[in-house]
Amino acid sequence: MGTAATAATIVVAVLAAIGLVIRLVRNKLDAWYVALSLGVVYGWVFSEDNTRRLLYPILPLLLFYAGQAVAEACMRLGRRQWATGAPWEPRAW
Repeated sequence: MGTAATAATIVVAVLAAIGLVIRLVRNKLDAWYVALSLGVVYGWVFSEDNTRRLLYPILPLLLFYAGQAVAEACMRLGRRQWATGAPWEPRAW
């Protein structure tokens, strides 16, 4: 993996962690599922292939959390128009 790919992976992982914390604070069930799954995967000793296999089901949620963190940052920075196009945010008509 090149340095650019590694840097992008780290950025997305940090954003996913921030999004996970946001969802945990809001007491969302999916966040608790991911947090417990990550705790089991990293707390238990698995081989590299097994760890990768166990992370695949929660990867879409982690990517969702990264997007949630970006949307939350846009909202807090006053760039509401950038965050309102997010598909997970319901719009009031």
